[in-house]
Amino acid sequence: MKKKVVKKRKRYTLEYKLDCIKKVVNGNESAIKVGLKHGISPSLLNRWVREFKKSVVEKKLRGESILKIGQEYEIQPQKICCWVRQYGFQKHKENFFDK
Repeated sequence: MKKKVVKKRKRYTLEYKLDCIKKVVNGNESAIKVGLKHGISPSLLNRWVREFKKSVVEKKLRGESILKIGQEYEIQPQKICCWVRQYGFQKHKENFFDK
């Protein structure tokens, strides 16, 4: 009976993830180009970007300043405002209907 070969899951550091995410979020490069350069599948990179955007919106909804968040992650405040409108409304809608 053959043993099943299990491929070890690759772990990425937070700095590595943030570096890749910043390139995609700032519009410098597409997720496909960044993924190919770093050997990451574009779908995984897109998931990281989605999770990152939601975490930034969560910070804003908790009351942190958009300027402070933008400086922390080196992102334009206008982009954060767009994400808050996009993801923040969904979060507000979920909370509204939970009551």
